[in-house]
Amino acid sequence: MRILLVEDSQILLRNVRRALRHEGFTVDTAADGAEGLAAAEANDYDVLVLDIMFTKTRWSYFAPSPADGG
Repeated sequence: MRILLVEDSQILLRNVRRALRHEGFTVDTAADGAEGLAAAEANDYDVLVLDIMFTKTRWSYFAPSPADGG
């Protein structure tokens, strides 16, 4: 299973990535929303793990809500 982990805290990013890899997952990382969006558009991920506290990222770009027609 391939996971994209988007997190701006390098400590949290490193620890979560390490734990997921230890469980056998393939993990790509991004340090901000723009980098994460570019990775999500360029690759096929099974799971996206997103930091919802990013203030400059509109997460509906990743997963549109039903209200947005997604």
